[in-house]
Amino acid sequence: MATLVWLLIELLRGWTPLLITVFGRAAETPPEILGAFAVGVTATPLVVLLVLGRRPAP
Repeated sequence: MATLVWLLIELLRGWTPLLITVFGRAAETPPEILGAFAVGVTATPLVVLLVLGRRPAP
């Protein structure tokens, strides 16, 4: 499970710069929206960890 979470975090870290570049469309997008997108993509693994950490053990 830890390896799966680690791979998810690494995948998001690797794709985040590319997604921000594509989402930004060469400075057409306002910086506030671009920043919110970056925070959302970065926070996704943390939310997954919190949800998985609160599940009761079988």
